[in-house]
Amino acid sequence: MSPKYIVNLSLVVAGGFLAVASRGFAPGTAGWIALGIGIFAVVLAGVGLATTRLQPRSIGHGAIASVGIWTIVSSLVFTGAALGWLVLADALALAAIAIVGLVVHELSTERVVHTLVVANSDQLQQAA
Repeated sequence: MSPKYIVNLSLVVAGGFLAVASRGFAPGTAGWIALGIGIFAVVLAGVGLATTRLQPRSIGHGAIASVGIWTIVSSLVFTGAALGWLVLADALALAAIAIVGLVVHELSTERVVHTLVVANSDQLQQAA
């Protein structure tokens, strides 16, 4: 399993948990949970960037880091109902970016497998 897949899957779970927490807990409590998940997202984005080559598909890690930083800032600056809605928006943004990252990862893996299968069948036809 690639590190990019693990990072994105972890962020989908964290974003889903944060979305539920934003509606299930008081805004202050959800803000503290958002602070922790924001730090978690920034660390995971850094790990994802460190373990993969820098390529156009790794732009998702930069987006996750940006949303994570915004989550940290918003959880410390805002209060009340505004904080509750911002935590929900941050959670949905983290989950959406991570889901897009998972889809891109799976599509690239499928393309590689398809290329290998097609190339091998061409070589078999030429050998026969």
